[in-house]
Amino acid sequence: MQGVRAPHQEPVLLPADVRDRVSALARTHRLLVACDYDGTLVPHTAADARPAAEALRSLRELAELPGTVCAVISARPVRDLAALSRLPG
Repeated sequence: MQGVRAPHQEPVLLPADVRDRVSALARTHRLLVACDYDGTLVPHTAADARPAAEALRSLRELAELPGTVCAVISARPVRDLAALSRLPG
């Protein structure tokens, strides 16, 4: 297994099948990154939970990549999601 190193962290070892899938994704011309709000970006525990700043920054950076679209999925009203997440509605 090869390692992936995040800034200021020890390498994370990825199994070969995961590494192959990530490599295939990196070669796509169009990519949709869809994240569920409750339970993925924020815990299920609070109605007014806000995502971590790092998660928001990562989504914004992904959305700026050519051919990449990011979406947040939720049963919450779009207005509430925009207010809580500080992401565009």
